[in-house]
Amino acid sequence: MRVVAEDKNLPPLNDFAIDDGLIINDLVSFIRRSGDRPLFVVAYFNALHDPYQAQSILPIPSDLKERRAKASFILEEVHRRLFNALREMDRFDDSFVIITGDHGLNLGPSISRLTHIDRVALKPVFLLKPSQGMTEERARALLTNKDRLIANIDIAPTIAELVGARPLDLDYAGVSLLTEVPSERFVFAINTPEWRRWPEESLAVIKGGISLHVVGSCSVFLI
Repeated sequence: MRVVAEDKNLPPLNDFAIDDGLIINDLVSFIRRSGDRPLFVVAYFNALHDPYQAQSILPIPSDLKERRAKASFILEEVHRRLFNALREMDRFDDSFVIITGDHGLNLGPSISRLTHIDRVALKPVFLLKPSQGMTEERARALLTNKDRLIANIDIAPTIAELVGARPLDLDYAGVSLLTEVPSERFVFAINTPEWRRWPEESLAVIKGGISLHVVGSCSVFLI
């Protein structure tokens, strides 16, 4: 199943995205119809993207006045409904769940991730719930990796190892979190992907360890 904004034929509600409430309702219905079939789900929720979703089909408490507070409630509510649907179908304990974002906070025009990648921008939310029945070796690796430098590029190799489906002729830039991440790892971060360019691009090199340490950060100007 694939659900995107174009399928709904609705105008954007926050930035370029439609209501997260519509997405979670479709996802919950899909989970309930799935029976005991294996599921692989990728859900993109956009409520906390600037300028923050402030309207929804979800019932937002009337005492929440600020846009960001409303957006935070929406994001919490979609996850609550997702987890409840998994529990309802007796799937939650066996589910392997990864929750993350593409970057941390944007601190305003004076300190923006568009021009400077600092510690705040480099630390998005990254939460992981292992599935029950995981081998002791994998559980031990996950416990060790909570104090290691990890990155979103580690998600793909983690899922590949989990399902035993590593594509041929593909070298992952990341490391499976089901194995121990090297303690002295280096990670490179940029603020643009291959398909997007901004007039000013930032680069950071991060050195591994218990605490995040930015080795260097610079801006590249395109003329």
